[in-house]
Amino acid sequence: MVRLLTLGGMAMTKDGASLSWIQRGWQRGALFALLAAAGKRGADRETVSTLLWPDRAESAARHSLDELLSRARREIGVRDLFTTGMVVALNPSCISVDLDEFDTAIATDHLERAVALYVGPFADGLRLAELDEAERRLLATRGRVAEQCRRALETLAERATARQAHADAVTWWQRAVVADPFSARATKGYLAALIAIDETARAISHLRVYRTMLRDQLDIEADEDLDRIEAQLRTSPSHTALAQPATSEPPQRGARGPFFPDPTDGDGSQAEREGQLQRLLGDRYTLGPLIEVGSLGSAYRVSSRERARPAELHVFGIPLDGAEAAARFTRTFARVNSLSHHGIVPVFDCGVRHGIGYCVVASRPGNSLRDILRRERSLSLADALTIARGVADALRFAHEHGVVHGDVRPKRVWMAGGAPVLGGLGVVDALSGDPLRGRSTIVALGSPVYQSPEQLLDGVGADVASDVYAFGSLVYELLVGEPPFGARAGVSVVRRKMVEDPVPVRDLRPTVPPEVEQLVMRCLSRVPGDRDRRVPTIPPTLS
Repeated sequence: MVRLLTLGGMAMTKDGASLSWIQRGWQRGALFALLAAAGKRGADRETVSTLLWPDRAESAARHSLDELLSRARREIGVRDLFTTGMVVALNPSCISVDLDEFDTAIATDHLERAVALYVGPFADGLRLAELDEAERRLLATRGRVAEQCRRALETLAERATARQAHADAVTWWQRAVVADPFSARATKGYLAALIAIDETARAISHLRVYRTMLRDQLDIEADEDLDRIEAQLRTSPSHTALAQPATSEPPQRGARGPFFPDPTDGDGSQAEREGQLQRLLGDRYTLGPLIEVGSLGSAYRVSSRERARPAELHVFGIPLDGAEAAARFTRTFARVNSLSHHGIVPVFDCGVRHGIGYCVVASRPGNSLRDILRRERSLSLADALTIARGVADALRFAHEHGVVHGDVRPKRVWMAGGAPVLGGLGVVDALSGDPLRGRSTIVALGSPVYQSPEQLLDGVGADVASDVYAFGSLVYELLVGEPPFGARAGVSVVRRKMVEDPVPVRDLRPTVPPEVEQLVMRCLSRVPGDRDRRVPTIPPTLS
């Protein structure tokens, strides 16, 4: 019996032994992924051949599909692997598919079985090159399955709560929070479950992480219900010192690890922390006051003994253990340091000491674009396009010099004399990469509100295509007052990014020129191949 595993990757076994056949070419994986997504009903033969060979004539594409099906039967050694005819399907008497079992478990309310089967996104890691329509179908299935798993976890948590199995409720709510770390509903359920088992310290620790995540990743504040819960927690008789989370609490997505002291924690002295930072800087800079604490680390004002220009120190909370991680960090910021552009915040210095990465950058020049949009909601068309042109110019310049951003959003754009200045270049790239994967603490790099669909569900690193998508999201917000799918992220929003197009700009603001709408909507294409290959130019004649 052959088994196809599609959740968390693409793999195949036969009688329990691993088969490498499916990994010997992307078209093999694409064929089985498309048929798995189609389920027992199968897929139209013409459709499959067109999806896999879109550039060939119909007869040539059909012939290529026949060859691939025959090769699969022969090399896997199962003659009846497929049911064929006008419809192609995987033969359930010869091959079992984990996605089919997941769907059956959901349909029959065997939710524990379903969430056990879901070990990662559907066809994770499968890249379909220029097969845009095939990629769209896979993205839609990834989004659908991820949302079903999230709902199943919440249902299991609610059922455990209803029968007062509070320890089980903690487990299920915790997994729901990991599946959708921005969900207020899951967070409230998790806090209530922790309170029920008298884990006040863990509850306050998680609430602190959640608030930081909302501010840092979504630029919003937690709702008033959570304010009331926090007040209740802090007046609880069991409330004790909460400098560190309980050791039994697995870190959540967006949490910082204890790799560098958190200035907001209650333990340790401020003088000790400042002393550590000053030793990190050596005699080149003098440490000033704390500016900001976020999910990636902390920022301080510093003054240079060699440079009169005001500067900031950014200390990152992700450990850079090992030569490869440290080299990636310094190499990335060295590229950013080499950029000289009026629309890019300069990087003066960077380094890694004792596994701690830091960089010194020019002080933020004024209000951020996020501050301005909070105050004004939307901008005049002329101002919006002027800002968009400035950000586009800065991004194109960075891309031409081998630097991607990875976190383009209003919070990273500063306004200086009416002109935008882009900050945060290189951070996502410097803190990503193989040496940093698989850690117990996972930091959310970038905001899911602005990230591309492939970043959110495929785990793809930042690249030009993802920057183009984020740029489109930013310009969309400049024009209509909110991002394409709203300001609050969640699995449901992620799924919408997989299967829906945003509401057209001119439906919300008819005065926007059609050329601008087309440019923005092209940037927001779900599949990277449908986007422009570079950040588009906005002609000055458009206003």
